[in-house]
Amino acid sequence: MAKQLQPEWTFKWEAFEETRDFPLTVKMVRDVKATAPPHSHDFFELLLVVAGTGSYETSSGEYQLKQGDIFLLHPGHVHGFSNQHHLVVYNILWKAEELCFDFREIENLPGYHLFFHLEPNSRESNHFKRHLNLDKGQLAFVQTLVERLHDEIRSRRSGYKLLARSLLAELFVMICRFCIKLNEEKGNELLQMARIINFMQANYNKALNRASLARMANMSEATFFRHFKQATGFSPMDYLLNLRLAKAEELLRTTSLPLTDISAKCGFYDSNYFGMQFRKRYEITPHRFRRLFR
Repeated sequence: MAKQLQPEWTFKWEAFEETRDFPLTVKMVRDVKATAPPHSHDFFELLLVVAGTGSYETSSGEYQLKQGDIFLLHPGHVHGFSNQHHLVVYNILWKAEELCFDFREIENLPGYHLFFHLEPNSRESNHFKRHLNLDKGQLAFVQTLVERLHDEIRSRRSGYKLLARSLLAELFVMICRFCIKLNEEKGNELLQMARIINFMQANYNKALNRASLARMANMSEATFFRHFKQATGFSPMDYLLNLRLAKAEELLRTTSLPLTDISAKCGFYDSNYFGMQFRKRYEITPHRFRRLFR
């Protein structure tokens, strides 16, 4: 069993004085400044290796970084960097809950779940072998985009927040495209899981089961279950239940639909079962939850 990596400190967003009025920034660091002992932070970090090499440390070991590597670090993830050799990295940092960025359209892109969720979730188990590495043309494009984002935020010209969000959206879309292209060439099962998740998100209100999803993935039920659980941390049916409950929560907050209608719209064809699962998850009944927002 891998030794749990303990953080020496946790970075707080409030430490960045220049970001107090806008929860998005870009840091360009090189050489010794690109080295850091094990730590975590309370914000998202998108890391792009522009040049050089170094070691990326996690609980499962050390992995060599190289030019073109790009990957996402979720809040709370413990990691460190060492053994740098002319390492130059760009860090795109943001506080998701304060950015007011609409992910709904981006979430429909095939590469979104692959890059933003599946690869980070399975990074420890696949020993950092399935992360995205950009070729020279892709790296030049992304580097230019990140530098424009950096300059726009630093300039604070009129409309910089709007333009910065637009540049961030373009960056996310291009990363999703590059991620799909790479995984189609490799043909690995993470791409299959990403496609299944996209299908589940679009059809969560329909009668889905493990057997039908396994057939879509062209896998046996046992193989599909194993890959899905490894990629997401949930069984397929638990993941589907989470999708349905999240949609039900949204409808309870934002509409006046009867509970029976919400239950049916979210794929629960037994309203009593819906109420039981909702209370189990949120420790409150759907009716009382709705009253909190009235």
